[in-house]
Amino acid sequence: MGGTPSSRQAAFVPRMLEHGMEGHVVNTASIAGLLPFSPCAPYQVSKAAVVSLTENLDESLRLRDAKVRASVLCPGWVRTRILESERLRPGGPVQPQSPPSEQMRAMFEMARQAVEHGLAPEQVALQVFDAIREQRLYIFTESEFTDVMRAHFEGILAARHERTASSQSAPGIPEGDAHPYH
Repeated sequence: MGGTPSSRQAAFVPRMLEHGMEGHVVNTASIAGLLPFSPCAPYQVSKAAVVSLTENLDESLRLRDAKVRASVLCPGWVRTRILESERLRPGGPVQPQSPPSEQMRAMFEMARQAVEHGLAPEQVALQVFDAIREQRLYIFTESEFTDVMRAHFEGILAARHERTASSQSAPGIPEGDAHPYH
């Protein structure tokens, strides 16, 4: 099915709600939507948007006590043709302006091997069905990313805490319990 998750949701979710039956929306993002993976900024940003869109959709469905829920699939390595995605670009693959560096070739080879040894798509599908039955918002396919995600989010929280502590003495920022980040 083509289109963005946003356009599909705008087309289908109102109809699903209209019928008043149970339903579920599953948007596919990536673990890259939650973690920084250089040098994949455009891919990562688009996947982070899918995560945020799905979080917002699920929250709005819960607030209206709808029988429809949403989940976001954040897979790690899956045996797909993702590294051949240039074949789908309108007008064909874009030729690089310069040959890839040794580091970029090494990163691509690591990714190629990870995809080659990744989960079978059928395994991911079974995990998605389990998550739908359990009404889980987040669907993570591999536990190997748990420690990396924990460290990443703890780093974010630590930085926020430091920023909050230093901003308490700034003019115009309330201190104590009235502070917007408490």
